[in-house]
Amino acid sequence: MVRWIILAVLVVLVAATVPLAVSYLPADVGSPVPSARLEEEAGPPPKAVVEGDDTFDFGLMSEEDEGERTWVIRNEGEGPLRLRFAEKPCTCTGVRIGPDQKSMVEGEEFVIEPGERAEISLVWETRQKIGAFSTFARFSTNDYEFNPSLTLNIKGLVTPSVVVDPNRLDLGTVPSDEEVSTDAVLFSPSTETLAITKGPSTSRPDTVVATIRPLSDEELRAFNEERAPMLINPPSQVSGGPPIGGDRKETPELRNGYLLTLTVKPGLPLGRFTDEVSLTTDHPIKPEVRIPVSGQVVGPIATMPERVYMPGVPSSRGRSTSVTVNVRNHDRTSFTIQLPEALQEVLEASIDPEPISPEGAEFRQYRLDLRVPKGARPGVHRGTVVLKTDHPQAEEVKIPVEVLIRGG
Repeated sequence: MVRWIILAVLVVLVAATVPLAVSYLPADVGSPVPSARLEEEAGPPPKAVVEGDDTFDFGLMSEEDEGERTWVIRNEGEGPLRLRFAEKPCTCTGVRIGPDQKSMVEGEEFVIEPGERAEISLVWETRQKIGAFSTFARFSTNDYEFNPSLTLNIKGLVTPSVVVDPNRLDLGTVPSDEEVSTDAVLFSPSTETLAITKGPSTSRPDTVVATIRPLSDEELRAFNEERAPMLINPPSQVSGGPPIGGDRKETPELRNGYLLTLTVKPGLPLGRFTDEVSLTTDHPIKPEVRIPVSGQVVGPIATMPERVYMPGVPSSRGRSTSVTVNVRNHDRTSFTIQLPEALQEVLEASIDPEPISPEGAEFRQYRLDLRVPKGARPGVHRGTVVLKTDHPQAEEVKIPVEVLIRGG
């Protein structure tokens, strides 16, 4: 019986102390969610007035840039105006307020006394977002009659700092005895002027030559009409609707631009090559510009494919493949085939002396047939097939071959 009495007393004591414990919890436990509307208060009301438009259109800005816009908020009421920073869409947006432009965090309040005014600044970063840009900061107020909520908006168009179109220079097939050129346009959508302060240059100035000149007025006008809108304001798909962007009417005209010409001259070794055009501009965000360059230098005679790989050939059945031989600057070419010793037992080769391409074609094409006969010895066999020719500029052509023959 005594034990039950003691237990009852303990329960009463615990119940009495719980409210005290709750009452003295620290005020900064957790972050309160900002309310959409401030609590109504007794006393004369404030009146919030935003000077000017609550939406600022910055026009054009470069990627990885930062902008700032300041609004003035006046309190034309008779009571203190409370502004609570309620919401922003992303970390790319910041808010500063007051004479010292103190940074605000969501949930924080600022008070404007009757007849006073305060400056609110929105700072935003474009980062690497290209295309239409928008952000905002929303505030709850105790001006319940006129402006219980204020939203300051930023919008505009974010463009690449410097655009190169196309952004890679691929020359495709380059004959070893000819000059081949390609062009690109370089411009800055977000600046009135753009100057080239250094370059352009490549790592092979004797054979891979880059030059640059300003676009003429006519070239710039044509580029503005035909290509610039898709590069500055690229279309984007909106869920449930048609693509937006890419509209000539919505894209400001370019006022600067250059024509970059890349010329590959004879002297590069046969095969694939890569390089890079580098230049320096006076753009404050992106002064350095690098443009990848690639191509394939081919001699008067080239093969497709350049290498032959025949995997998983069954010894009991054998297999065949073919290679197209393209010949330039020679009406009719004779070939003699030389098989390496490593392939002589497992590979047969023949070439049709008659070209398979029609008269007048840019290339004269011949067909080289390679056959693994039935019963060929299993294993991995590698070697280089050599085509001896009577072409005055190409005495021989080498074709690496690898054959994997399996038993059965």
